Amino acid sequence: MGRSYSDIGFNNEAIDIYNKLLQYTPYNSTVHNNLGMAYSAEGDFETAMVHYNDALKFDPHYYFAHINKANCYFYQYKLEEAIECAKKALELKNNDTNSSGLLAILYALKNDKENSEKYFHIAVNNGKKPKEMEEAIKYYLAERAEILQEIEYEKNSLN
Repeated sequence: MGRSYSDIGFNNEAIDIYNKLLQYTPYNSTVHNNLGMAYSAEGDFETAMVHYNDALKFDPHYYFAHINKANCYFYQYKLEEAIECAKKALELKNNDTNSSGLLAILYALKNDKENSEKYFHIAVNNGKKPKEMEEAIKYYLAERAEILQEIEYEKNSLN
């Protein structure tokens, strides 16, 4: 039921349900992971990370907690941490297009063309559409350029 609420954007309702479930199953990795997703969707990345870490404490090989943790770091622009988690997810699910696609984007954001291309090809070879990957990388690079431009503007306005 919590997942249904999250799927339609009622994250606070999902959070309530998952927290109630944790009262009965505090060691349930899936509940912690899904709770992390709901908190992440609400922009509460700190609490989301607590639940992703709890999910991994109870099941260190839980792919979804690793990839969701990678995405959470990505949303916070913590690229090194996101790369580490996405690589772990890729280790667990070798032909995964989500983690390899994310790694291609993360390395592009770090201006690491070699690794970006490497993971781009892994994603494409495993079923990701090249055009979708190219568009995603361009989107995030453009977003990064805007952020850097804003930082430069703020830095200049302080002088």
